[in-house]
This record gives sequence, C-alpha cells and structure tokens, in this order.
Amino acid sequence: MLTYKYVDFPKLEEVKKEVLSILPDMHNDTSVYKSYTKDFFEKIKLLKEGVETFKPWSEMFDIAIVSTKPNSQLPIHKDFGPVTKTIYALNLPISNCDKSYNILYKEKPGATAKQRTDGVNEYEYYKYKEDDLEEVCRFHLTQAAFFNTQLPHTAINPTDQARIMLTMRFDSPLC
Repeated sequence: MLTYKYVDFPKLEEVKKEVLSILPDMHNDTSVYKSYTKDFFEKIKLLKEGVETFKPWSEMFDIAIVSTKPNSQLPIHKDFGPVTKTIYALNLPISNCDKSYNILYKEKPGATAKQRTDGVNEYEYYKYKEDDLEEVCRFHLTQAAFFNTQLPHTAINPTDQARIMLTMRFDSPLC
C-alpha cells in the first residue's frame, strides 16, 4: 500500500507565497485543521491550475490548511470520512515543512482507536496511542505529495516556527 509519493506541482514556490498572503493569523500559533471553501482560494490562479494537472478543481470536496504550532506535534490519528474519498490527499508544503516531519504507522494486532472531534472545527478523526502502532516511515514534506490519510500518522514540528501545509481531497481517487 502506498504511504506517500512526491509529485511535481507546477509553480509551487509562487503558490506558497500566494497562500501565505491570505493565511489567517490563527495558523501562526495554533495546531489546527481548518477547512475553507474553494472560493477562499479561487483567486490563486496558479493553485487552481496546478490542482487541475491532477484532478478537476470541481472534483475537490475539501481544501484545508493544517498548521502545527512550534515545538509540538499533532495527535497520532487516521482521518475520518468516506474511504473512497479520503484514502489519498494532495498535500502542499506552505511553510516550515522541510524542518518538520511526518511519521506514518501501521496498527499492531489488537490496536484500538477512539473517534474524536477536534473541538475547533468539529473535524472528526481516529486517535491512536503510540504503543498500539509500529512506525512504517518518516518523511519531510519538501514538495507536493499524495499522502495516505488512512494510515495512522502525525506531524512533528521541533522548530520555533509554525508548520503550515495545504491539503486537498477529491471525489474520485488520486491514485
């Protein structure tokens, strides 16, 4: 099963700058998954054009900014939602992703997960204890990537700056 795969995203550096220019302040000091409407990003023409090299913009059902505050990590979790739509996400590094990293895990026999809500956006996910998991791989989000959201995972940010990425999910599978 594919864990992650780097992909070329056209004009990524310019897209990063434009996303940062409209980034709400909350993402600079909060760990949060915050979905936005496609209209929020509509004015970033290069983002839309880049997405359409993989899938039509109209097939996107979720676009979110995920921030991890400085010197912290996200809970180990597996994303919630219809598996046919959420197996893979298209993730773009926006800020400080090269100095932070992701860990992907597989469940040990008998592992259990609790369905949780983040309390901020009512975003649901399955939370795991590290003892119930075995590490599969680590990677830095140094470029755009397809990412398996159905494997337990976390993002670790050991720096003094927020880690910010953009994640997108589509109505049909990415790979």
